[in-house]
Amino acid sequence: MRIRLDNPDVLSIETVHQYLLSYRDNQNYDAMINLIDDLSKIDTCRQIVEFSAISFLYSFALNRRNMEGDRDRALQNS
Repeated sequence: MRIRLDNPDVLSIETVHQYLLSYRDNQNYDAMINLIDDLSKIDTCRQIVEFSAISFLYSFALNRRNMEGDRDRALQNS
């Protein structure tokens, strides 16, 4: 799926949301953050990244990962 991030037939808000929930269940916060960062770079995916549930999970992952600067990024995102 990561190869097809720019294909709107494969990628939807619901797909990304379920993908993030599965990462969260496995406590893979790096993967959650990397996925949203990658989607942010694609112009056609802006509305997916800005969706409230996606934004919440992104902030949650940043808070849980707790690397330097993550909490500031989480606050900027919310």
